[in-house]
Amino acid sequence: MPGSLSWQTAHAKAVALVSQMTLAERANITVGYPPITGCSGVTGTVPRLGWQGLCLADAGQGLRAADFVNAYPAGNSVGSSWNKALTLQRATHMAAEFKRKGVHVLLGPMIGPLGRVALGGRNWEGFSNDRKLHLLA
Repeated sequence: MPGSLSWQTAHAKAVALVSQMTLAERANITVGYPPITGCSGVTGTVPRLGWQGLCLADAGQGLRAADFVNAYPAGNSVGSSWNKALTLQRATHMAAEFKRKGVHVLLGPMIGPLGRVALGGRNWEGFSNDRKLHLLA
């Protein structure tokens, strides 16, 4: 990905940070807590090391419960276009908007086995339950 650290560099940084944590701190960052911000959920923090935790937010058609954000086409609409450039453009703009709002993890769009069940309830978020269509992403 242009402008990002290599996987090896990111992994080394993560190992260095986690190796400084106590067992209780490690457990705390794996637990979800009710959000007090616009996040759908947050992880624990480790203030001693400057770890502020992660903000997780829904991403079906854009950032939920926030002001001044865009709404994007549903995943099944984008998938049915079979347009790789459009799919990439939608993902790029959504990710940039989430980042500007302080979100670390986008909870969506769904992809894969979740779409196998038509009554799943959230299938519209994904590109399709057709495995071949997921190659667009």
